[in-house]
Amino acid sequence: MKLTIHGTERIQDRTKMQVRDVIALISKGAFVKLGSEGERDYVLFYSSPDKDVKIAILDRDRKNLVSVWEKDFRLPSGVSKVTRERAHRARTAALFKTRVKEQKSERHFKVTLEVVVGQKTVFAYECGRVPSGAVGSLEKILPFIEPALKIVVPIIESRRDVDSAQVRYDFWCVNELSLNAMRIKTMHNKVKEKIRVV
Repeated sequence: MKLTIHGTERIQDRTKMQVRDVIALISKGAFVKLGSEGERDYVLFYSSPDKDVKIAILDRDRKNLVSVWEKDFRLPSGVSKVTRERAHRARTAALFKTRVKEQKSERHFKVTLEVVVGQKTVFAYECGRVPSGAVGSLEKILPFIEPALKIVVPIIESRRDVDSAQVRYDFWCVNELSLNAMRIKTMHNKVKEKIRVV
């Protein structure tokens, strides 16, 4: 979405929001439609810094933000008035879109380490949470799970009933939002080498 010069000035004059935040909110559809008149669409959006709703005037194809009005401006006859219920819906839409964005940006994976000998899991350990960018390979995840490995590896090595050369580590990375899981498999000796180097 583009801004007209007039639209930019009205955002700065009539809201405490940053211009880019108004554009982002409207581009994501976080508004309530009030109606159309001529070549213009009128939408109600919530300005968090102002703790109030504002009216945005967009061109019909929604490519340009033409102006921003206060909620009590006189609207054209074919456009719905701002009511308490519509203001509440606009506020809810803005808060929902903001929370979704925060959740996406803060997405983490829960990591569980399973120690497997043959086909049997002999030990499981909760390693904690890692950011989504760290998931994908042992090298990426290692800085986050190294403290857990420094506990688990000596335990495995001390077990006389387990041949450590046959031990496999399965790191289960579970997305906290979607619950999709990813498994990273590696052998004991490789893990042992890595934690010595790190």
